[in-house]
Formats: sequence, C-alpha cells, structure tokens
Amino acid sequence: MYRIAVNLTLNFLKRRQRQDAQEVLDESQSLAMGIQDSSVSPEGRSLKKELSEKLQEAIDSLPLLYKVSFTLVVFQEMTHRQAARILGCSENTVSWRLHKARKMLQAKLKPYLEGG
Repeated sequence: MYRIAVNLTLNFLKRRQRQDAQEVLDESQSLAMGIQDSSVSPEGRSLKKELSEKLQEAIDSLPLLYKVSFTLVVFQEMTHRQAARILGCSENTVSWRLHKARKMLQAKLKPYLEGG
C-alpha cells in the first residue's frame, strides 16, 4: 500500500511539476527583482521568460531520482525527512541528491547567469 502511495505521488509530481515550477519561478523572480512586471521593459520580460524556460528545461533534464528529490523539497516544500519517507531512502540520500541536482542545475545554467 505504501508503494502505491509513492507511485501515485511520483505520477502526481510529474504532472504538476511544470505548473508548480512556473508559478514558483514567477513569484520568486518578481520578489527578487523587487519591481512590478508592468515596470519591466519588454527586453527585461523577454530575458526573464527565457531564463525561466532554461531553468525549466534544466530541471526537466535532471535524472529522475534527482528531479523527484528536488521537486519534493523545493517545490512541494517538504523536509528532507518527509521526502525520504516518500522515496523510501534515508535523509542523507535526499540531501545528497539535492546537492547533486543543484550542482547539475548550476552547471547547465551557468552560461545564462554569467554577467557577460
């Protein structure tokens, strides 16, 4: 029964990941920039959209175990312990997967985040 719940959760996350990721990105970028979308230039909106798309592509390209761990902790706001229970692994494994996922994302997004 527990495995069924895990599988259902994984399926749910796959369906919702894109929608949740975009909402979180939009909200966090607006907060980080500290400005309203109406005051952003068309060029700024275009760059923001491109970066959001590249981030989503990078997340989508992660190996499944890393992507699921990242999604549970970052987008679903679960603790490492909660994610570990769902995934049937240790908290240390979840922490390691998050570390690796962040490193992979950082490497994939580096060209877009450099100031040049």
